[in-house]
Amino acid sequence: MLHQGRMTHADLGYARILFIEPGSGFIAHNNVINDALNLDVQRFCQDMIDGTLQWLSAVEGTEPYETNLKQAVQRHPDGLPPYIVGVPVIS
Repeated sequence: MLHQGRMTHADLGYARILFIEPGSGFIAHNNVINDALNLDVQRFCQDMIDGTLQWLSAVEGTEPYETNLKQAVQRHPDGLPPYIVGVPVIS
């Protein structure tokens, strides 16, 4: 989903991924139901954040991280002239 916007992939190892939405009253995470991987969306997002923070602490200040950071998606809190000015933009 993060890379292709799909819940299926030939190399996934599962027929599909199922996300349970918050507020459903049902919590199940990282288990297999028949041939599908089931994830709780809130736990999945927190796992992604935690993993990113761990990765960042390991690579920040190294090459190629610093070089690639200059070309990565960034938040521009005051816009990105000449396109949009005065409101936050992610580009």
